[in-house]
Amino acid sequence: MKTALLVLLFANVAFFAWSAWIDTPPAAAPAATEKKLPPLVLASEDEAGKTAAAASGTATAARPESCISVGPFDSQEMADGAAKQLRDRGYDPRQRSEEGERWDGYWVYVGNLKNELEEARVMRTLIQAQLNDARIMPVAPEGRRVSVGVFSERIRAERRAHAIERLGLSPTIGERRTPGTVYWEEVDLKPGDPAVVTDGLLPPDAGASALGTRACGS
Repeated sequence: MKTALLVLLFANVAFFAWSAWIDTPPAAAPAATEKKLPPLVLASEDEAGKTAAAASGTATAARPESCISVGPFDSQEMADGAAKQLRDRGYDPRQRSEEGERWDGYWVYVGNLKNELEEARVMRTLIQAQLNDARIMPVAPEGRRVSVGVFSERIRAERRAHAIERLGLSPTIGERRTPGTVYWEEVDLKPGDPAVVTDGLLPPDAGASALGTRACGS
């Protein structure tokens, strides 16, 4: 009996030592590295930001054009004179050129001619009246015509037309334009300016040349 008690006591001591020193629980796993997440944004705040950005873009797109082209001028001399006038008005003009149509004067002609016989009849009448600058023009989509002069001033064109009428013919006064280089002056609008005033930018002898304005690059 004594031996059995000793064996039982030894077994208990051995079990206690094993549970305390040998069967230790595994160390706790290190906490996972914390990931950096984007800050939370309320849906209302996000929509407000998008609306503000859209409004800003709309305001930029709707900004009025500040660069204006003035022209066209039929010669560089005219453009240079206009540039001086614009500088006197406080602008800083920049000149550019392009191919276009230049005003070439007031053209007096006899038109609506049906055939070569009518052209010959008109020419004979004009030559007999000593209007030696008369010319038969090439046939055009507008029909057959006989030119009776080109004038830089309308009053002179009207005098020639009256002389043609006295010969029993029906003249027409038109504006002749020919292909060529035209010139533009580009300026930046000053604060408060709604537009560029073109009055006085053409010389008195510019004839029927007319100026306009448009946005730069158009």
